[in-house]
Amino acid sequence: MVAMNFTFPPAEYLIPAGLKLSTIRRRNQDKEEQIKRIKKIECYWKQRTSECRFLASCDVRECHAIDIPIIEFIHTARPELIYSEGFGHDRIAMEDFFKAHYDVELLRTPGAFYIVIWWPPEFQHNIEHLEVVC
Repeated sequence: MVAMNFTFPPAEYLIPAGLKLSTIRRRNQDKEEQIKRIKKIECYWKQRTSECRFLASCDVRECHAIDIPIIEFIHTARPELIYSEGFGHDRIAMEDFFKAHYDVELLRTPGAFYIVIWWPPEFQHNIEHLEVVC
């Protein structure tokens, strides 16, 4: 499994509840390839701190690069994707989060981020029986 660390406050509650089902991360091709190969992640709250807590083990549905600048992606992505990031349907809040954590040049670079989408934790035991309809 590939460990993923979360510190964005709603993630602590949304991941175990099955309401946060994706994460957008700065491009790290080694980790991205590992996720694609293993297809499983373990989500942790504040990993490597005294507050560290295991949140969920999840099977990965998708993992791919975002081929447009992240701000453009935020404003063109499906509403359910924005919701599953933990921002409700508030695209401006999501944009503000990225602007607060990454420099402007990185935000403008196509392919600088990748997205990981997983199944909700409560469905993990039934994954082999689910069919995705897009």
